[in-house]
Amino acid sequence: MGVLLSYLALFLIECGLMALQIVGAFLLMLSAALFIRRFAIARKRRADGHFPKATPAAPYVLGGIGICLLVPTSAALFLGRESGLFETWAI
Repeated sequence: MGVLLSYLALFLIECGLMALQIVGAFLLMLSAALFIRRFAIARKRRADGHFPKATPAAPYVLGGIGICLLVPTSAALFLGRESGLFETWAI
């Protein structure tokens, strides 16, 4: 019974890491899209003839959070799979 519970815990950890990896990749792509949109808006003049002022920091914040989620979870999944930690089929 204890072995099955430990395999269940490892499986849930692996699923959680994969979910965090997906969230990190999504935030990184959203950051890239906002960054590209920033340059598209910055080239357009407003009605009064001036260019838009400073851009928001959202692309940088989302990109930083995305990288902070994506890199460690990818490394943890890679090391866990290479070491055989997440091989729950070997019951």
